[in-house]
Amino acid sequence: MKNLAENWDVVVVGAGIAGCMTAGTIALKGKGNVSVLLMDRNPPTEAGKKTVLGWVCGDAVGEHHIKYIHERIGTTYGKPEMENRVTAVYVYSPDMKVRVPFEGPGYVLDRPKFAKRLLDDALKAGVEFRGNVQATELIQDNGTIVGLHGQTVGPGVNQPFEIRSKLIIDTSGMSTKLRRNLPIPSHIEKEINKDDVEPTARLNAKLRDGVEVEPFHCDIYLDAEKAPGGYLWLFPKSEDKVNIGLGIQQKRSPKPLSALLKDWLAADDRFKDIQPLSDDSNLTGSWQVSVRHQNDCLVANGYMICGDAAWFPNPISAGGIGPGLISCCAGDRGERFQRETALAVQLGLRQPLRQQDGRSGSISDVSSDTQQ
Repeated sequence: MKNLAENWDVVVVGAGIAGCMTAGTIALKGKGNVSVLLMDRNPPTEAGKKTVLGWVCGDAVGEHHIKYIHERIGTTYGKPEMENRVTAVYVYSPDMKVRVPFEGPGYVLDRPKFAKRLLDDALKAGVEFRGNVQATELIQDNGTIVGLHGQTVGPGVNQPFEIRSKLIIDTSGMSTKLRRNLPIPSHIEKEINKDDVEPTARLNAKLRDGVEVEPFHCDIYLDAEKAPGGYLWLFPKSEDKVNIGLGIQQKRSPKPLSALLKDWLAADDRFKDIQPLSDDSNLTGSWQVSVRHQNDCLVANGYMICGDAAWFPNPISAGGIGPGLISCCAGDRGERFQRETALAVQLGLRQPLRQQDGRSGSISDVSSDTQQ
C-alpha cells in the first residue's frame, strides 16, 4: 500500500467488465499522461468476482459488441476466453411447439478467463491494479467528490486508507453503496425499485455420457410457471458442456429461485445425472440483475457511474456483458468523452459534465449506445 492520502488522476472502483474496460481505455487514451488506479475487493487472480461463488453470469455476449470494441480500441478476443461461437438465439414457447430463431452470431465465454484477459489488457495499458481493498465512502469538498476512504479486506485486521482523485468512476455493481450514499447534490438516481430487479441463478455443468446439445445456438425458454416474469436459458459451451439457469420476477413466484432451478433440472431429461462444474472456482450461484433503463444521470462533480452500477444491462434480456464492454467507448462520442476526460484530469478541471439539453451531470449522449 502507498502512503495515506495518495493522489491519482482517475480511480475506478470495481474490476469487473466495465471497470477493467473503463480503466484500460482511459489509460490508453491518456497515452501515459493520466494516472489510473483500478481497485477491487478480490485478489488479482479473481478480479471482478461477484460473490464467493464466482462470476455468476449467463456468459453470453453478442458478436456485434466484440466487434465494437475491436473497431474502437483495436482489442481482439479469442480462445481461451471465448469458449464457443454461436450463430443464433432460439426462443421456445412454453409448450415447446414453437421455436423462433433470432439470427446473429455471438459467443459463450469462459468467464474467469475473460476476467483475466480484461485485467491483463488494463495493466498493459498502464493501469495500476490494487486488490483486496474496498471503497467505503466518498470524500466531498464544496460539492465535488475529491476522493474516497477505503479499507483492506482479507485475513488479518482491515487497514483504513484514503485516496484523493480528480475523478472517481464507480463500477462496483448494481447496489453500490457509493452511489446510494453519494454525499453531494446530483441528478443521479441513488436507489433502484425492487420491481426493476430480477434474481437469477445459473450453473455450469457437463451433461451425462451420450447426451449432447447443438452447440451453434443459445436457447431461451419462456414459461410463466417455471420462470415467472423471466425465462430459462441453456447456453452451450460445447456439445456436452452448458451454462444453464433462469431469471424471474420474484413477486410472481411463491418459490425461491433455487427451488425453481431444481424443479427445472428434475423435469428435463437432458439434465439427468448432470455434473456441476467449478472451473476456476466458478461455482453454482445466484445474482441480481437490473431490468430497467439505465440511470437517468451518470455523472456528478468528480464522480461517475458505469456498467451495472449505472444499470446498463439490457432491460429485455438482462444481458450485461455487452453493455459493460462498450460503455467505456460508445462510438465516436464515447471516444471523445474519453479524450476529454483524460485532458480534464491533466488540467485539473472540475467543471460539471453537460448533456446536450444543458442539464449538468449527465452524459446520455455518450451512453445511449450501451443498451443495444
